[in-house]
Amino acid sequence: MEMGDKIAIMGVGAVGSYVGAYFVKEGEDVTFIDMWPEHVETMRSKGLRASGSQGDFTVPVNAMHLTDAQNIY
Repeated sequence: MEMGDKIAIMGVGAVGSYVGAYFVKEGEDVTFIDMWPEHVETMRSKGLRASGSQGDFTVPVNAMHLTDAQNIY
């Protein structure tokens, strides 16, 4: 089994969350990194909801706080 590239989204605002949610929906390995602890906890517990021309959907995500990003490698 081949491992694909990993994607990190730094800053999960309107654009980062929208693009990242579609990557996850398509099966990509995405980690969301944000500076707001409340936002990270909400993503972890409820997933990430996106709406667009293809309808609304929610995806489970791997989310971490900015200070935890140093432990990735």
